[in-house]
Amino acid sequence: MLVIFARLEMASKDAAWIEEIRRRHDPQADLVPAHFTLVFPCEASERTGVMAHAVAVASTAPAIDFRLASAVVVRDAFAPRSHVFLVPDRGAAAIMALHDRLYDGPLEPFLRRDIPYAPHVTVAATDSEGDADAIAQSLGSVDVRGRIEAITLASFVDGRLFDLQSRRLGEPVR
Repeated sequence: MLVIFARLEMASKDAAWIEEIRRRHDPQADLVPAHFTLVFPCEASERTGVMAHAVAVASTAPAIDFRLASAVVVRDAFAPRSHVFLVPDRGAAAIMALHDRLYDGPLEPFLRRDIPYAPHVTVAATDSEGDADAIAQSLGSVDVRGRIEAITLASFVDGRLFDLQSRRLGEPVR
C-alpha cells in the first residue's frame, strides 16, 4: 500500500509535546512521527507513475506554514472508535489544495469522495468516545506553529512503513 504524508517541521518542545501524547494514546506512534496524511493508504499498482506525479506536484507547491489551534474528537468512518485530531486554523487551505493536487492523475481512482478531507494530525485513537473527549479536554489550549517543507511517498509492508522518496516542496524537477 502506498501513502503520501508530510512530516511536521516545528520547535523541538512542540514536537516533544505531540510525540508524548501520541506515545500514550496513538497506536501508530511508533510507525511514523507526527504528520499530515495527504494521500491515504491505497493499493496503487503503478508506483513509478505515482512517484513521478508526486515529484511534479511537489515541485510547484510552496512550503506551507501552519498553526495547530485546537483538538477535536472525530468518530472513525470505518471502525467503532474515535480519534483526537489537532487541526490547523492557519495553513489548512494550502494543505487541502496540496491533497487535492496529489489526487489528480494516477491517484484519482483512490480518492474517497464519501469522506471529506480535513487536514489534521492524529494524536490519539480509542474505542471510547468518552475517552477521546477526555484526552482532547486534557490537552487544553493548543498553539503549535510549524511548516511543511517536504512530502514523503512511503509503502506499508507487513505492518511497517518504508520511505520510498521524499521531495522538498518547490524543488524544481531536473
